[in-house]
Amino acid sequence: MAMKRLHVVLKAIMLRRTKDATIGAFQAMLDDWLTSSEDGKPILHLPGRCVQVVQCPFDAEERAFYDALEKHTSLRFNKASLSKCASNIPD
Repeated sequence: MAMKRLHVVLKAIMLRRTKDATIGAFQAMLDDWLTSSEDGKPILHLPGRCVQVVQCPFDAEERAFYDALEKHTSLRFNKASLSKCASNIPD
């Protein structure tokens, strides 16, 4: 019950905006709070994204866990794929 109340309160005061949101769009939603005349300018300037892939080798325990998880997932996927294919075969 308390979580539901918190959710209602937060939903009323929190806004979800994308990085493409502009001040003009923000102003339209909150004209009482914002009085900027910078229509069309981004609300937030973000630097470009930099993606770095770092390879980290597993130790023996991590490798065993990963291999078991991969095998289990692969078996479940194949089983689901086969059952779906079988269900599409006409009688």
